[in-house]
Amino acid sequence: MTPHLVADEIRRRGHTVRHLVSWDDYDRYRKVPGGVEGVDETWAEHIGKPLTSVPAPAGSPHPNWAEHFKAAMVESLAELGVEYDPISQTEQYTAGAYREQILHAMRHRADIDAILDQYRTKKTPKKQSQKPLDEAELEAEEGSARPPRTTAPAAAPATSRTSPTAAGARRTSPPSPPTTTTPPNSPTPARPAASPRPSSSASSTAASSSGRSTGPCAGPTRA
Repeated sequence: MTPHLVADEIRRRGHTVRHLVSWDDYDRYRKVPGGVEGVDETWAEHIGKPLTSVPAPAGSPHPNWAEHFKAAMVESLAELGVEYDPISQTEQYTAGAYREQILHAMRHRADIDAILDQYRTKKTPKKQSQKPLDEAELEAEEGSARPPRTTAPAAAPATSRTSPTAAGARRTSPPSPPTTTTPPNSPTPARPAASPRPSSSASSTAASSSGRSTGPCAGPTRA
C-alpha cells in the first residue's frame, strides 16, 4: 500500500502520477505447494516453467496458474480504490522489451560482478570465469548446425568360421592344415620329445610377483 499512498498524495498536490504494479508472472514454477485444492503431484511436471505456462488448479475459471492467484489481488485492489497501471512480465519478456538491456548486462557481466563484489558482506569462493559472449554464441551456433547423431549399424552375426573381436571387427579363423596319408608298411615317424614344462614353483613365483604367469599357461597358476 505504500506506493499507493505516495501516489495518492502526489496526485492530490496536482501532479500527474503513474502507479505501476508489476505482475511477476514470468517467474518459474519452483515446486508443488501443499494444501491447494485441485492440485496434486502431477503438477510436478511443470516445475521450471513460467507461471503463465502452468495450468491453473483443477476447476479454476482462469487460464493459468498466475492468473488464478492474481485474481484475488486484483479484486482486493479494486475494493480499496487503488488506481494503478498493471504490467505483465510475461508480455514484456516475450515481446523482447528487455532484450538490449539483457545483452548489455551479459557483455559487461564481469564489470557488474566486480561492482557488486565491493558491497558483498558474505564472501563466497570465486567461480570459474564464464566464457566470453562471442565464444558461447559460436558454440551455440555450431551445436544447432551439427547434424543429428545416427546410430551405428549393428555388427553382422558371427558364423562358424569367424569370431567377433572386442572392437566389433571380424577375425577369420586360420585354415585347417592339409591331411596327409601314410602308406602301408611305412615306418611310423618318431614323435619329437616334449619340451619340459616349467615347474609349479616357478609359475607360483611369477604369479605372486606380477599377478599373472609368465609361462605357457593361459592364466596365473595358484600355488
